[in-house]
Amino acid sequence: MTKNNELPKRKPNRLQGYDYSSNGVYFVTICTQNKECVLSRIVGGGVLDAPKIELSKYGKAVDEQIALMDSMYDNVIVEKYVIMQICQIRKGEEI
Repeated sequence: MTKNNELPKRKPNRLQGYDYSSNGVYFVTICTQNKECVLSRIVGGGVLDAPKIELSKYGKAVDEQIALMDSMYDNVIVEKYVIMQICQIRKGEEI
């Protein structure tokens, strides 16, 4: 926060003149508060393999809710989604 509890100024991230209520395919990113790694953990994967993750109880809850969105909203279709662990390693921490 800045002085007087004002939110920091952000540049607009929407295309000017685009109708976001129109039909289309959208890429949505949802981040956890303070970028905490609470949705999953990396449990394996070799040098040439993709990392394998295990969802936490919070990750499982997110997974269940995303899967329900098709039935909750008439105008929403979730074709594909991924719950990823993308966390920055803090200085001094091991991978």
